[in-house]
Amino acid sequence: MQNLKIIDRIAVVAMFLTATSVPLASYACVDHGAGASAARQVQKEEAFRGISPGMSAAEVLAALGSPARKMRFEATKTTSWDYRYRDAWGYDAEFSVIMNDAGFVVARLSERIDP
Repeated sequence: MQNLKIIDRIAVVAMFLTATSVPLASYACVDHGAGASAARQVQKEEAFRGISPGMSAAEVLAALGSPARKMRFEATKTTSWDYRYRDAWGYDAEFSVIMNDAGFVVARLSERIDP
């Protein structure tokens, strides 16, 4: 049942993008960090689809470039590489690639960023 919901959502997005001719492309977003606002280019959503557990750090860098932020999690001995992007619905979001200490992807996740 959950798979049908996902497929329905994908179909709705595809129909919306086709109807409005909105390409899945890089969008500029505002980075509110460090007390100053600066527009910067973000990743394309489809670039994240190629990232999977087992990939090396070098492969991720080749596919996505340097992350906007890295965050260390000492308890799990992992590091999160975070990339900003605009999702298919037009919301600012963050894609995180979780790397182990050996330099391989162990997980990936994406979430919307609160305005």
